[in-house]
Amino acid sequence: MSKITFIIPYPSIAQLIENTIQEQQDGEWEYETIMNIGVHPIIHRQFQSDAIIARGVTAVALRRKLPDIPVIDLPVSGYDILRAIKECLERFADTRIGVVGSHDMIVLWGLNWRLLK
Repeated sequence: MSKITFIIPYPSIAQLIENTIQEQQDGEWEYETIMNIGVHPIIHRQFQSDAIIARGVTAVALRRKLPDIPVIDLPVSGYDILRAIKECLERFADTRIGVVGSHDMIVLWGLNWRLLK
């Protein structure tokens, strides 16, 4: 049996992964989800996996650390950015917030922001 490890930033993704795996009805794959925010905690972990699915800087760091395991990059979506901004606005209503990310993420957000206006 082969194993896929998903590195996820928030719990709601775990349900989506589980539903998708169940829909496939493929008994040849085992999967594991690891809730993780940030690079440092995850790069020191040992992996027994045939493939890893991660996002952003975590995917880049794991690809460097684990050259023999395929690391698939799950892109940051507009939904992810909007969810984070919404959470910041709820928690810090009267404070300015900023978005920091990779060039591709910021360019994508800039296009989405213009479409939302």
